[in-house]
Amino acid sequence: MQNIIDDIYYIIYNIRDPEIPQTLGQLDVIQKEFINIEGSRITIYWKPTVKHCSFALQIALSIRVKLSQELLNYKSYKIHIIVKDNLHNQKSQIDKQVNDKERYLAAMENEYLMNFINQLIN
Repeated sequence: MQNIIDDIYYIIYNIRDPEIPQTLGQLDVIQKEFINIEGSRITIYWKPTVKHCSFALQIALSIRVKLSQELLNYKSYKIHIIVKDNLHNQKSQIDKQVNDKERYLAAMENEYLMNFINQLIN
């Protein structure tokens, strides 16, 4: 399981923060300790840099998009991306948007949003 955690961590480490010229890994937005595996469920917790981060949804979506593109060996796992408790004012809405398949797919159809996310992950 540690290999899966390492793979996930290194895939999302270099996603760029939309406001600060550093990566999510450099800012400790993501950490290996925030990645949990239980059976076929992978939960990735992350912490926004501030409670009112206006780009929190885009960051969460960038994590999901990057993993969907690069975590090909683990397609049998169900991935959940969750804001750590009490670290964002809109935690429940962000968690719901990024983990609901229909909402996620609808967001991916937004060309402007996808261009923005692609700038963060590439």
